[in-house]
Amino acid sequence: MKTRTEFLTPFLPAAARLAAVTAVVFMTACAGLQPHPPAASDVTVHFVGLGGSSAFCTPEGRFSTQEFQDNGFRAIKLPAGKRITLSRHMSFAGYNVISNCAPAVGFTPMEGKHYVVNAGLVDGKCFIEMVREDANVETGVVFDTTVERPTC
Repeated sequence: MKTRTEFLTPFLPAAARLAAVTAVVFMTACAGLQPHPPAASDVTVHFVGLGGSSAFCTPEGRFSTQEFQDNGFRAIKLPAGKRITLSRHMSFAGYNVISNCAPAVGFTPMEGKHYVVNAGLVDGKCFIEMVREDANVETGVVFDTTVERPTC
């Protein structure tokens, strides 16, 4: 009877090649995203809740943007007036189970407005929610009427 190492040895070179090809594909896909050029009309989106990485797209295609710190929040700048789908890629580990999800929301950022996005896991299901900051109301946030299902 073969040992585990003897059994796996013929497969290791193929696995190494597959890992290398996978890494190149992921790097190429990320490199293909166009960075969003900053503009004075950009809106700020703050992230609360669980971490993760963000992905953005418009009907014209996917784009990237840099996160920064703003008043203790992770934040990004997005173009105003364009329909955007924002998704938050998250991974949760616990009790020998790893869950991955990417909840998404579509909205049209309005110039001069700030948004708050919360994403997480409740009862084993991922969620994402978005509100607009408004200092004129008691809670400091209001529901944004442009929030709809993702478009891309």
